[in-house]
Amino acid sequence: MTREQLIDYWLASADEDLRASESLFQNGHDAWALFLGHLVIEKLLKAVYVKLVDENVPRVHDSRTWRAGPGLRLRATRKSCWRLSHG
Repeated sequence: MTREQLIDYWLASADEDLRASESLFQNGHDAWALFLGHLVIEKLLKAVYVKLVDENVPRVHDSRTWRAGPGLRLRATRKSCWRLSHG
């Protein structure tokens, strides 16, 4: 896949998950809506990674192994927010 195809893939996948999350939320399935919302954020971050680093995201589930890769540096305040949300 080309860089643009990878970005489009992650964005389309995030959009599909967002629509599903909204539907779940509207039907009272809050926990599952939040879970899918988490996946949406991960997929958007993967699209950003591909755009900035110009390669596909490493195939690992733990985003801590790729989010600080070359070309993707988080500011100190964002790092502390990341730690709060990822333990």
